[in-house]
Amino acid sequence: MVKQTDAQALGIKGEQWFPAQLPKYWIPQKPTYDLGVDCVVVITEQNQYNGLEFRVQIKSSRKWTRRGSTIIASGVKRTTARDWVSGSSPTLLVFYDEHANQGWYAWALEALPEIPKLLSGKSKTITIKAKSPLMIDSECWNKIRSDLVAGVRLLSEAIKTGRVANIVFPQIRDIARCLQLLHLAEFNPDAKETNERFLLELSQAVAHRDIVLATLSILDKLDPACLFARHLRSTIESYKSRVSEFYNAFDRMLQNTDENTAIWENPEKSKELRPEMIQRATELLIALASLGNADSST
Repeated sequence: MVKQTDAQALGIKGEQWFPAQLPKYWIPQKPTYDLGVDCVVVITEQNQYNGLEFRVQIKSSRKWTRRGSTIIASGVKRTTARDWVSGSSPTLLVFYDEHANQGWYAWALEALPEIPKLLSGKSKTITIKAKSPLMIDSECWNKIRSDLVAGVRLLSEAIKTGRVANIVFPQIRDIARCLQLLHLAEFNPDAKETNERFLLELSQAVAHRDIVLATLSILDKLDPACLFARHLRSTIESYKSRVSEFYNAFDRMLQNTDENTAIWENPEKSKELRPEMIQRATELLIALASLGNADSST
């Protein structure tokens, strides 16, 4: 006999409520892998918005606690919140209120603690503070469309005018090269020779370093206030934080690119997180390459 707790039933109710509010050509999809979100919404309208997507995390409550106009949600796992600000698309937080049978939304980047605090904090949970969240109704989707396209448009215009063309495309090639280096360890997991093992470990460290440096060089040329730049920065800060779990001096390695830097690797942790890091690097590459392709077709 299948049993549900009240919390599980409420969570399912919220997850069923949200897709029913979406416009006709906005398609919700369950993630193939556990990405820390409930669904990914893809816009399939036959216009300039076609192909845009965003991730969605639905939080449900019988009646949300508010402080003025701010919705407060406490006890959120820090590791889960970190997932919301990483990846190749922004995360929309949806707050479903059973009492009102209504929902409100806020972008994760606007409702979570600042990225440095989110990544470096020691507590296992955090508190979401969604200031003045917007109601989910028939009018909200235009605002969400605008938010999504604004980040893409700003970057595309920068590429088109040549301000960052010489930065973006070489860095895409660099990230692709680094991704190949990360895959080497998957294809050669049990290197026997000392020199072979040393070169493999060195290539992994260099690949992680260069992925971060390549992304930071792109960010230097972007308006830091635009949605895409903010999301890209949170993605790479999350990547850095994850790499630091198996390299004890990764920050020093990033700062001293022209000097020899001694680092210590936790090989077990590195092996455990390698598939995740490859996935993160792949998503980053796809996001940057798709923007370049979109621009070249205009």
